[in-house]
Order: sequence, then C-alpha cells, then structure tokens
Amino acid sequence: MRKPTVDILMPTYEPQPEYLLEAIESILAQTEGDWQLFINDDASQTDVFDLVKHYLHDPRVHFSKNEQRLGIGGNWNTSLRKSNADYMQFLFQDDVWNTNYLEKTIDIMTNYTDISLVSVHHAYTCTNSIETKGHYDFVNTYKKNHLQNGIQISALFLPQWLRSGLYPNVIGEPSFVMMKRTLIEKVGAFREDLNQFLDVEYWIRCLRHTDWYYLDEHLGTFRVHKDGTSVRNYESGVGLTERFQCLWECYKTFPQGSPERRTLRNSVHIHLVHIVKQCVRRGLRKCRLGKGLLY
Repeated sequence: MRKPTVDILMPTYEPQPEYLLEAIESILAQTEGDWQLFINDDASQTDVFDLVKHYLHDPRVHFSKNEQRLGIGGNWNTSLRKSNADYMQFLFQDDVWNTNYLEKTIDIMTNYTDISLVSVHHAYTCTNSIETKGHYDFVNTYKKNHLQNGIQISALFLPQWLRSGLYPNVIGEPSFVMMKRTLIEKVGAFREDLNQFLDVEYWIRCLRHTDWYYLDEHLGTFRVHKDGTSVRNYESGVGLTERFQCLWECYKTFPQGSPERRTLRNSVHIHLVHIVKQCVRRGLRKCRLGKGLLY
C-alpha cells in the first residue's frame, strides 16, 4: 500500500532571502520525498517569485501570490485551501527541518491511526538582542520536565493547559506540527482576527477532536529575529491580549456552575492582572483587547 503524501505549506511575506532559501533547502534534503510544497506569498513588495523560481523546476514545488495582502491568518488559510493530501504541514519562511523530519512524523501518523496531530520538539535560535529569549528557554525546560515522548491524552492535558493560562505553548509553532486532513476538515480555518495567538487558539479546537503525539526528538529549528512576526507582536503587546481573549472565550464555552468554569475563572482573573502589569512594565501606552481599549 502506498504511503500517504504530505502537503507542505509555506506562507511568505517580505522574507529574508537567506532564511527563505534555507527553509526550502531543508525540504529538498528530506529523506522522505513524497511531498508537495506550496509557497503562497502575501503580496510582498519583495519579488519572492524571483527568489524561488530556481526551485520551480522541481514539479513538487508550486508558487502563487495573493493579489492583495490578507494578513497572517488569511495567508495561512489560503495556503490550507491549496492542500488535498492526507497529511498537512506548515513550514514558515524562517524555519528549517532536520533531514528526517517528514520521515519521522509520517511514520507516527501511519502507526498511530487514532492520532491526528503530531507535535515535534525543536530548537530555538535567538539573536542576543531578542528580549524574549528567556521565554523560549523556558518552553524547552517546561517540556523536558512535564512532557514525555508519546501519546498525550487531550481530555487530561487541555484542562491543565487552560488552568496554566495556556502558557507555555507546548504544542508549538505550526512549523513543527503535522495534522491529518480529516482533523482540519473538522476544525475548520484559522482565526483571521488574531495576529499572534491564532496557532494556540487552533490547537485548542484540535484537542477537542483528537489526542496528540509529542515526539521528543530535536528535528528542526525555529528562528527568532528582530524582524520576525513573534518579536513585533511581543513589542506591541498583542500576544498578551490575545492570550486573555482565548481564555475568556474558552471560559464562556463551559456551563454555568461547572467545575471547569470555576477553575478557568481564576486563570482569567490572574491573566488580566498579568496583562496590566506587563503593559506598565513595558511602557505600552495602549493595550487593546479585541475592539476595546484595555489599558
């Protein structure tokens, strides 16, 4: 029986050329060659086609460009619509995989048929000037102390994650999460009104449909640099408010008087205080929650 294929989705916007080419080269170097790559550019001023045209000689590599900028969520969803393989995997323009990334993740999907989401351990490369470097160090320390390789039961994990205020994001960035097509069909699209927390919000919805597998093996690198989206969102405070927004929306899904709602209420209150303190510490003059001015 033929092994199922995987579609790799690479949404781009004003990429740094050397990082983008490294990302593509890491795909071409995979030991598993049964894939297609869809590069979808979000109306960059940079001529991304010119950067990648050399790779288009490979029939597995495809390029398209949005007529106008759709934003992060819009570009992710446009990329999703191009995929029809059994397995789907993002790889962002700054990130790289080890050569056996696809081989390892597809093997798990094939052998654990009840699992629709695989999260993979990876390194973080941060420049010395990045203020959030300590956060990424904490993520890896937390995983080491609290996660074991193998199946994670979502019914146990999700309430605990909500109680901790969805911190840290132990499932990880989409570059290191493989999903089955059947799961995406159940969960739907990414939220396009979020800029930083749209992956975590998506994982919450996924965990209501499937258990997940954590592969505790370093199989790639997530790059953090001053021009990256994560750093810009940190500086603006958007990550703080979107975390609170997700907690608040989860809180409202539980019935009045339920133990889950009472527990989550404490997390909502604690995080609201945390937001205000962080806004003051960072000197943020405006910190918005949805359409309302929080601070």
